[in-house]
Amino acid sequence: MCAIKDVYSGRIVGYSIDDRMKASLAVSALREPAGTIVHSDRGSQFRSKKFVKALHRNGLIGSMGRTGACGDNAAMEIVFRPTPEQRSGPATMEHPRRPTPGDRDLDPRPTR
Repeated sequence: MCAIKDVYSGRIVGYSIDDRMKASLAVSALREPAGTIVHSDRGSQFRSKKFVKALHRNGLIGSMGRTGACGDNAAMEIVFRPTPEQRSGPATMEHPRRPTPGDRDLDPRPTR
């Protein structure tokens, strides 16, 4: 899946789904109005001639961070983060820790 997020509104404004991450997937996700700045990481699909031509053809402005700039993906991480229900499967389930004597002092429930 390739998704494009409007950072100002926080909404997904374009997306496409395919079985491989390729240039055509990124191109088909472009739906912004002319003059929009499209910032991406340095993935090959965003550096392809096909994608760059699509930017120019639609009047979009390409922007790309430096190699290893983790901030490029930060805005999209929340979109693809699994929900608590998805994280609670057997492979990711955390084991409950044993209570310690000090735990009852931190319990916000009133005692009787």
